Amino acid sequence: MHWTFVEQLRPDQIEITEGEAHHLLHVLRIKPQQMLVLFNGRGEIADAIVESTSRRSVFCRVVQRREVPGLPEGWLTVAVSPPKGDRLRWMIEKLTELGVPRITLLGCERTVAEPGETKLEKLRGTAAAACKQSRQAWLPDIQPLTNFGQVLVEAGQLGQKIVLAHPAAGRIHEPTPGGTGRLLLIGPEGGFTDTEVTAALAAGAEQLHWPRSILRTETAAIVFAGRLLISP
Repeated sequence: MHWTFVEQLRPDQIEITEGEAHHLLHVLRIKPQQMLVLFNGRGEIADAIVESTSRRSVFCRVVQRREVPGLPEGWLTVAVSPPKGDRLRWMIEKLTELGVPRITLLGCERTVAEPGETKLEKLRGTAAAACKQSRQAWLPDIQPLTNFGQVLVEAGQLGQKIVLAHPAAGRIHEPTPGGTGRLLLIGPEGGFTDTEVTAALAAGAEQLHWPRSILRTETAAIVFAGRLLISP
């Protein structure tokens, strides 16, 4: 069944409008009596039957609901300096498919791109589409550009272990397992400055890197996020 993002899953009679309705009506050619899976991005899923359609809306009735548990708060935050152009959209899409619960756009000394609120809304739309494709019940919490130092402070407040992706680490390193959650720091194309590395290490960061090459920002985010999500 096709997954459809709906912000409000109550009451049982639901009208799907705007972009989601356009996709159902004009791309999927949805018809009455077909079944859909509706999700609100906050762990609630509903099986629904299409009762009728109009030119711009799809009217559904919920027949069954279920809850999908999310990861605990602070389990993994990927704080990544935003790459330019479409690379940022692609990165958000892939991190969403992996199931990363929180993505923070990281403001570093060498950060160039500074996405505004309009860009953030488009990125959240990208995440919703990725959730539909990958059957993820939870949308990632995408945070706006946040100063490097503030991100370290928030990690301390959440009790997260900090993992710094940094080529100068000298070898590939498996971060110490822990149940308190992790903050993964991914720098811009020019890398972290010595000041930023010193601050992260002072906050207790462990370092890792890819041993055979220097990864681009979006590649590093995806590779290392995947490793941390499957680590015990």
